Amino acid sequence: MRIPLALRPERAAVRRRRLVVGALAVLAATGLAGGVALQPGVASATSVTPVAPASWFSSLLYDTDANVSVLTSGVGPGGGPIGPALTPDRGGVRQEPSGTNMLGMNARDNDARIAKINAKQLLGRTPGQMVNMIKRSVNGPCTLTIGGVIHDFGCRSHKVAIDEVSPAFATPKTGGDGYLGRNFAIAMRALARTSSPWGGTYASRVAVYVDAGVTVSIYAGKGKNHNLNGHGKPQYAVFADVMPGLAKAGAIWMEMYQGVHSGSGTAPLTQAQWTLMPTRFAGYLAHFGGRVAHIHYLFGDTGAPTPACSDPQACTWALAARAGINRTILGNGPGEYRLGAQAASWLAQFDGYFPTVTRRSAGTW
Repeated sequence: MRIPLALRPERAAVRRRRLVVGALAVLAATGLAGGVALQPGVASATSVTPVAPASWFSSLLYDTDANVSVLTSGVGPGGGPIGPALTPDRGGVRQEPSGTNMLGMNARDNDARIAKINAKQLLGRTPGQMVNMIKRSVNGPCTLTIGGVIHDFGCRSHKVAIDEVSPAFATPKTGGDGYLGRNFAIAMRALARTSSPWGGTYASRVAVYVDAGVTVSIYAGKGKNHNLNGHGKPQYAVFADVMPGLAKAGAIWMEMYQGVHSGSGTAPLTQAQWTLMPTRFAGYLAHFGGRVAHIHYLFGDTGAPTPACSDPQACTWALAARAGINRTILGNGPGEYRLGAQAASWLAQFDGYFPTVTRRSAGTW
């Protein structure tokens, strides 16, 4: 039977609207809506126990030039020293396209630059078309046309990130955009069977950002597909179509924030989310052959200080470093996205938890 590439537009639109409403309900029910800060009981960290970095450690920087400058220089906005800089020799890589070439200190940093595919570019594509698109991005170069001028961002890492897997990748009957999730999974399985000239398979050189609309739904839902409510009734989206594709990726960056607000920052997840969501997501991924070794945290702005937490980044990192799956994921290497005014605080935590981390293998994330 021939499978249509997408649902009829009017039906897809209705289902996406329902999914958005459902996702907002999940956020509200789990304390995410409205930017709820970390809950009481997590004090500011005054000292930390360093985390052993995995041999595939990497730290992805996805931010403004101003914040990346702070992170890669170790100097705060006011000119004061923070600590060791997060440069490629400590596992730092940067998401392109960006404004400048900042990771290389006094040298070119092309080997630490990651290409990007906007997930919207995958809409309506067949698996074969997705395979070709991803292979082209891995092969390089990474270019972007701005104002009619082609800019080459020099991505010589031969790696690419998909930005991002969202509720659009759910199954069609639960609000997904046609067979987007299924087609992506088919493409990733094909890429996992194709050797790359730069080591591993093409799939191993693909990273995927996964937004909170996906992970929160998996966290909140019960049952085999994490889609049932407390009464055993279907309520949440099903991501069974896309999970086999995520399981083949070389890296999965879980967005540990609520989304982008006006301005340069994001809103934080709650203590309960940080405590339980990583384990539930990793467990679901394992059903499809995925490994916790491929999961990373993507930190965001963690909100304003509260009476219970004077340093929100320190409190958040303490949750990330909890014993068990949380700490294992942190050891794979943390990333960051739009830290707002918290870049210096984030780097201080990175240096505290990873004081001796050095450059990892160029063939891994």
